[in-house]
Amino acid sequence: MIKNSTAKCLLAIAVAFILSIPALAQYSASEVKSIEKARVYYDKHKYDKAIATLKKVQLAHFYDNDLWELRCSYEYDRYQTQLIDDVTNIIKKAAKGTVTFDYDKLKSTAYRSELIVACSTSTLICPKQETASWVLNELFLEPSVDTAVADEAEEIFNKASADYTSNNFSAAIRAYEKAIRADSNYYGANYKIAMCYYKDEKFEKAIPYFERASRIEPKMIDSWQNLVNCYIGLKRWQDAYTACVDGIIVYPDVRFFSKMEEICDKLGKTFNRHWMVRDYMPSMITSTTQSTIPEEPWSFYRQAKEKIADYCNDGGIVKKTIGFTDQKYLETYSWEFMLKKSSADDKEFGFAREMQKAGYLDCYVFVSMYHIAFSEQYDDFSKNNADRIRTYINSYLVK
Repeated sequence: MIKNSTAKCLLAIAVAFILSIPALAQYSASEVKSIEKARVYYDKHKYDKAIATLKKVQLAHFYDNDLWELRCSYEYDRYQTQLIDDVTNIIKKAAKGTVTFDYDKLKSTAYRSELIVACSTSTLICPKQETASWVLNELFLEPSVDTAVADEAEEIFNKASADYTSNNFSAAIRAYEKAIRADSNYYGANYKIAMCYYKDEKFEKAIPYFERASRIEPKMIDSWQNLVNCYIGLKRWQDAYTACVDGIIVYPDVRFFSKMEEICDKLGKTFNRHWMVRDYMPSMITSTTQSTIPEEPWSFYRQAKEKIADYCNDGGIVKKTIGFTDQKYLETYSWEFMLKKSSADDKEFGFAREMQKAGYLDCYVFVSMYHIAFSEQYDDFSKNNADRIRTYINSYLVK
């Protein structure tokens, strides 16, 4: 089953929304029946059947945001459940002295691949894939935390788990504070104290701990997400705005963009990410090239990869001197090349051209059009361009 509260919450939202009358109105009676049947299979933990049934509906609604949200949730739960089963079996074999196993033949390995494809595809063609966004972050980008924490601190932390699970927050906080005194850089203890206050709706007290957790491990997105939620809960909209932008700079998670719309509305402003559908995978040197040849202008985008590939590392960062462009990344060059070769009258690329003229094409490509495929390029870019990203959001996405 889904292993964390964020995942469970998102899945519950996805299920509730997809089964609501307005959402189902766009489907035929037989499709509604199939969606409900998939849910029944899922509730019985028959994940293969649930996903296969949902896929049949998706054939007629390939760009449906809600179906993809549900699909990614089902696939994630299937993978996590199978992973636990596989690990359990490996441990049992190890106890018997037979520790050899073929990783590629594990069911969880196959399910992980299918999950990645589903999440990666959905974030290309649908604008608000919250489940896919955090799943991809969890699988590829989240660092291992607290690997060098003091033994004493870890022992105290583990003893507090029962109190935290039973919502005995006062006792849990006292224990986590002791763990922090034993190791001040204990991310988990700071985060758990913040969550105790957050669950108790004591947002003011939660904020400093979420902030401290974010400083200790800035790549852990949940700290940023919940910090924003605290400010929203307190109706401190400007603080929520600032925290949201800071979170986007770390990782352009779809949830941040959704929250920016709410926050800007409260501030009397509007937020437009200027995202657009892509039917073709972002240029990746280490991935399998798509066999289909895209139509213009995306054919130019694909041609750019071949032109610049020899100058980049496996992650798409330019490592050699190039005479034909000053772009530092495979993805930004691909857009530059595509815009140069394609018709200037194409309204779909109007905002991209506007950003190119303003000198913010790189920010548009990496922030508004972010995809996990070029995460290494984005990390490199954001380290040196945090202020430019802020300016881009404040000046061009918020009005």
